Amino acid sequence: MKKNIHTLFKNKGKVESGKKKERRKSLGRFAGFFMIIAALLSIVVMFSSSYIQTKHLLNERNQLSKETAAQVMEKTLSDIASDAEAKVNAGTSLSGFTQGKFTENEILDTMKTSFSGNDVYSNVYFGTQSGKLYALNSLSEKIDPRTQDWYRGAMSDTSSVYWTKPAYDESTGQYYSIVSGAVANSSNQRGVLALRVEYDKVEAAIGPLNVGKKGTITMISKQGAVMGTKSCDTKEMYKKGQDISSSDVYKKIKAAKGTKGTLKVSGIKGVSEIYYNKGGSNSQAWAFAFVPQNDLSAELGKLATTSLIVSIVMVVLVVLASMFVIGAVEIMLGGFTEAFNRGKDGYLERINTDDFGNSLQAKVAKMAVEPRKDRSELNEMSLAYNEMIDAISALTESVKSSAVKTAKNAEKLRETSEQTASAVDEVSQTITDVASVTENQARETVHGDEQMKELSRIANELAKDVEVLDNVSTQTASLNQQNMATMTEVSTNWDSSQEQTERLVNEMQNLSDSIQN
Repeated sequence: MKKNIHTLFKNKGKVESGKKKERRKSLGRFAGFFMIIAALLSIVVMFSSSYIQTKHLLNERNQLSKETAAQVMEKTLSDIASDAEAKVNAGTSLSGFTQGKFTENEILDTMKTSFSGNDVYSNVYFGTQSGKLYALNSLSEKIDPRTQDWYRGAMSDTSSVYWTKPAYDESTGQYYSIVSGAVANSSNQRGVLALRVEYDKVEAAIGPLNVGKKGTITMISKQGAVMGTKSCDTKEMYKKGQDISSSDVYKKIKAAKGTKGTLKVSGIKGVSEIYYNKGGSNSQAWAFAFVPQNDLSAELGKLATTSLIVSIVMVVLVVLASMFVIGAVEIMLGGFTEAFNRGKDGYLERINTDDFGNSLQAKVAKMAVEPRKDRSELNEMSLAYNEMIDAISALTESVKSSAVKTAKNAEKLRETSEQTASAVDEVSQTITDVASVTENQARETVHGDEQMKELSRIANELAKDVEVLDNVSTQTASLNQQNMATMTEVSTNWDSSQEQTERLVNEMQNLSDSIQN
């Protein structure tokens, strides 16, 4: 019966606990909520910083690709120019040109021997003062070299090489320049050695280069003619042969004091700045590159889409993890709540994790709440709770034992009091009998002498009765002495019981305070 009542109260506690659990805000839900908020903030911060950093890196990549393309173009121009100048300087010292008189066979043999098989220049010219022109590759028309810019330029300054302005050859569709140098032989004859340099080699060098996703690299002459261009977009910004000398881009490059750098420009749709490189002082062409502002839109769009998908996946995972944690926390705290509710109803029972169930959340909760000393704070709390229950049970047994002893002492005191009351009644009755006899004695004395004998006899009987009374009084005194000793012992035991009860009350109060804490 007792067990059934305990089960009834236990189930009632569970029902009440379940009702309260439905109405209150669970700590597990708060923990899950903060986990989700922290995860969302982390995701936002992570992907924001990733987006900003990626955008910065892409901008740096585009800037680097602009600089690289312009530098490669100018380096190719510089290498071609340096090689051509070296060839001209070396050629003007060849014995075929400087020894004896100029003869056709000697000039052609020297040109074939020294300049054949080179891909830097497409043709070699040698012009004399008499107006004769010799070419390594045959010409389609007869030309007087003295009318050519390259001849007059070399003759005007015999100490250095001379470069003509880049010119466009409609038959080949390529730009070219002619580098020339003056020659004087031992017969005091003068001539000019010239190499025709094609700029298609420069375009070939920038062919593999990409300027961002939609950027453009362009080579222009110092006069503003487009000599070559490559665009990563389907629509080319410039065409070869186009004159841009009136554009803001050309004007700012020409006016720039530095040989390379970044300029703010207008006039190019979707472009706010360019990178230019004017090469050295002898460079015949300039290079500039730019990337449209929407160049990064496709890549940043992909990054944003990928980030959104990853964020959604992470949020789903965090929500699932939070739900799992919420369930585990509710099981953990539910175990403590149920234990405290049972204690409130008077059933001091230890925490038993076997009641949690067999789900994965329950297994995690068991690991976290299992009464152990070498794990987390919850494990130590469970252990402390079980130790507290054991201490309360031991204290309860001690109080119960003291109560039993107090009840036995009270029973003894009651029996002693009854015995004392009976003895007092006997003494009182004896005294009453003695008084009655004495009164009769006085009345009979008046009757005379004849009753003296009877009185003597009665006196003797009275003496015996007094002796009996004395014995009874002695016994009564002894009984009273025993009663006083018993009362003293009872009083001492009662005081001890009160002290134990006070200590028990204090311990229960301390225990209540500890439980409240």
